[in-house]
Amino acid sequence: MQKMNRPNKGLTFAILLITGILISWMLTAMQLAGSVNWWCFLDIGSVYDISSGYYRQPGIRWIYNDEEKIIQTEGEEASCYYHVNSGQKNWNYLYLTLAGLDRGSQWKIEFYGQDGEIIFTRSLDVQNGRNILQLQEGEIYGIKIIVNSPSSFSIGRIEFREKEQNFSWSQAPWMFVRVLVYYFLSVFILTGFLWYYRRAKPHISRRGTWTLAVQEAYARMLECYGQLFQGISQPAKAGLRKLCFMIILLTPYITPMAWQSTLIVVRRELLLLAACLLLIAFLSWDKGRQKVDWRNPLVHAWFVLWLMILVSDFVLGRALQSVSILMMGAMAPLYMSWGTMKRPERLTRDFTASLRYLYWAGSVYCLFFRPFVPGYRYTGIYGNSNLFAGYLATVNVAFLASLSENLGREKLKNRVLAENVLGLVSIWGFLKMTESVTSLVAYVLEWIVFLWGQFPAEKRRSYQRNLKKALVISVVCISLVGISGKWCLSNMPKIWEMQFKEQEWQPLTGENSLSMVAAAAGHSASASGLSERLCQKVTSGEWYDLFAGRDEIWRIYICNWNLFGHYGNLESLDGKAAHAHNALLQMINDHGLFIAVPFLIMLYYSLKYGIKAVVVKKKFGLFFLLAVVNYVVQGLAENTPYLSYSWLVCYIALGGLFSQPGEAEA
Repeated sequence: MQKMNRPNKGLTFAILLITGILISWMLTAMQLAGSVNWWCFLDIGSVYDISSGYYRQPGIRWIYNDEEKIIQTEGEEASCYYHVNSGQKNWNYLYLTLAGLDRGSQWKIEFYGQDGEIIFTRSLDVQNGRNILQLQEGEIYGIKIIVNSPSSFSIGRIEFREKEQNFSWSQAPWMFVRVLVYYFLSVFILTGFLWYYRRAKPHISRRGTWTLAVQEAYARMLECYGQLFQGISQPAKAGLRKLCFMIILLTPYITPMAWQSTLIVVRRELLLLAACLLLIAFLSWDKGRQKVDWRNPLVHAWFVLWLMILVSDFVLGRALQSVSILMMGAMAPLYMSWGTMKRPERLTRDFTASLRYLYWAGSVYCLFFRPFVPGYRYTGIYGNSNLFAGYLATVNVAFLASLSENLGREKLKNRVLAENVLGLVSIWGFLKMTESVTSLVAYVLEWIVFLWGQFPAEKRRSYQRNLKKALVISVVCISLVGISGKWCLSNMPKIWEMQFKEQEWQPLTGENSLSMVAAAAGHSASASGLSERLCQKVTSGEWYDLFAGRDEIWRIYICNWNLFGHYGNLESLDGKAAHAHNALLQMINDHGLFIAVPFLIMLYYSLKYGIKAVVVKKKFGLFFLLAVVNYVVQGLAENTPYLSYSWLVCYIALGGLFSQPGEAEA
């Protein structure tokens, strides 16, 4: 281990690099836009793009060629109508980007009002590249592009703008590189001054120990209230912890429904969550145990992250300020208490058991009261198939971790083995019907991590015996799930006369921008449905298809980066506010650009310590790594807001990684 008074050069360089990239992007955006605006670095006014998914729709003598990815018009006056699904209706400019145009021509564009009437018509001499048209005043609800003569071309972008863009994006890379070079020159000069200053005054302390002071405060609180529960037996403590974990795990399911009613209900749920976390911390506190050494970068990054979020919430006057207070006031004591337990694996075992109990309860509900409709993506206990798929991939972590811990036991009950195998098989059955590609990727990576975790150590004869039993049981479970489970999902809800509400249906075919066309109408969600959907994404050759429209949302969120964050989600999809569909972009949008530094550092050390826990065969070490991998993968393309299952499981699992030995930078 490195000495504690020597800096960790790798971490220092990573922080400087990430900070430099963010500062360089910020200054580049301000320079390109020609303004200094801390609330929107790229100050280019409001922008609305007609979704590129609509460029492939047919019109009158207007055909989209799927093979060549071009639009072909036939005869005269070929036209296509596009809806303008934006909350803002008054625009000053229309930007039309074209490519592959065989010859220049004059197009006519009609602009429609709310009642479908033409409010004005403009002509435009089009050519390859960007074509700019200044607009008249009026609320625009749709446009019709009319091509006078036969032609072929492709549309790169149809964009409405409030301000005229007076720069080219080709300027950005070179300007970014120059700013980044200046940044590192400044860092080099500042480092030289600090080195000289420390040599001149060596008696001055080089590094602070603020985490030790925070740890001491938590220790006193836990010592004060934890002694109230010292007389309770270990089985009773385990039962109380499981009950609290069950309440915590029910909160993500309740919160989306409460969010649509009142913020007061959400705050009360957060208070309930905090109370459960503190109760678990008090139950787990081991009096007289040595304090946990929190001098490691994971703890530093975690605390800095939530301090920055607290500042952002205060600046914006956000209604849910209690989230950051909840983390530092309730989750941090749990981490502290977890590290002092004589057998910390007990807390992990209680948490994973609660996850499994919740899954079995949800499965029974689905079998009897949630119908499977052929041709529709299955939504399970939610009203959205992607949410249900994310929940399944997260619960899969608990079953894999439990199976890994039990395979090596000498006297393993067949009931325990059957429960884990049946859970894993049924999760795959449900996940296949959701046809969620992101959760499928997380699911596959979890299995890869699980299989990798089985190899580092030599296996005993009992492991081989239990593994053979698991394979035999899996064959039985596959038959049970594939036949009786499918029959129950299709028939039992009908017997109880349970039906979907119309808004809960998510068809395999349709115009949903974040839902790919997976199969023809009436096609059942069979085993080929998911593979077809994945194959279509990969072979489409277009970013819009590969990311199902998320790339357009990401671009809008990146263009609206600022210093302290935004109060809510941005209008980014058909005129509606949509989540960023990326955990990092959502954090930056909510809390400002530089929140990315502690967030990325925290994720890096979570993965590093998770891998280390598996290699050294730490009890339930596989659970910690799986929880982080699941959160990172789902966070790349799905919603992972506070109190989602992937977020909650990952952040609780961090408690098992906080007790890693301190590193040099502390």
